[in-house]
This record gives sequence, C-alpha cells and structure tokens, in this order.
Amino acid sequence: MKRRIVISVSLILIIAVIIISIFFFHKNYNPIKDFESCIEAGYPVMESYPRQCFDGEKTWTEELESLCVDNCGNGICEEIVCQGERCPCSENWETCLDCINPDYLEIAEDSECGQKGDLNSTYFYNDNSRTWWIDLNVYPEFAKSNCNPACVVSEENLTAEINWRCTGLLSE
Repeated sequence: MKRRIVISVSLILIIAVIIISIFFFHKNYNPIKDFESCIEAGYPVMESYPRQCFDGEKTWTEELESLCVDNCGNGICEEIVCQGERCPCSENWETCLDCINPDYLEIAEDSECGQKGDLNSTYFYNDNSRTWWIDLNVYPEFAKSNCNPACVVSEENLTAEINWRCTGLLSE
C-alpha cells in the first residue's frame, strides 16, 4: 500500500513537472520573430507609421524599404524627386549640383543663344571649364546642317555663346 502511494505521488509529481515545464517552455517560447510573423499569428496591428504589432510581450515594428530614391546626381534637375514620405525635398540649383542656377539661364536667354533659338531643358555642367552646356533648339533661319548647338554659359566671366557642335567634313 505504501508502495502504491509512493508510486502514485511520484507519478503525480512527474506529470506536474511535465505540465509546469510545458507551460513555462511554451510561455518563454515565442515563434514570432518579426513584424510579419506577428501579423500571421493574428495579433493586432497598430495604426502608426511605421506600423507596429504587439504580441503580448513585445512590440514588433514594420521594416520599411526606402519609399524613394534620391535622384540627385542623375543629371536631371527634377522638381519632384520622389513622392513617398520622408523623401528629400525637390532639387534646385542650391540643393543639387545637377541643377542650373537660374541666373545662368537668364544670361543664356539674354545672349545670342536667346536671339537664335530656345533653350532646351537638357543641360550639363563641365567641371573642367566651369561652364554650363544647355542644348539649344535654334530657329530654322539660323540652323546649320550636321550641327547640334548648345548655349555655353561661363561661370567665370558670366557670358554665353553658341557652340555649334558640328560633325562631318567641312567643304571649302
């Protein structure tokens, strides 16, 4: 009889230890590893930016990919470089080296460039000569064959002139 009681009590203790260890192991075991697994487990998502999910023990924050690309340096001065949140402001000649100072555009328009054509929105900066090269759509009466004219504005002397950028053989 005593032996039966000892076996019964031992069996109850073993079962109790198993139940307690399962409870503690399960409580300490959290299969949630990130924001996505928190959502998949059915926990609520907080409406915040970025979104968060709370699993009862830990708050998981959504990892966001960059919503925009900073296009400064792509050779195009753009009024809007991205439309996502936390994006850089629009490019202008003060914030992006690819953007031309409006004063240089005015110099170009007031020169022979403005008299012989319309300035194009395509331009680039030459670091070596410190000049802005603005493509020029010349009026038909000034057009030259095999030429792709540009208005060249010098930062040094604040002047502008047409560089005809002609190709092909010259006839004498």
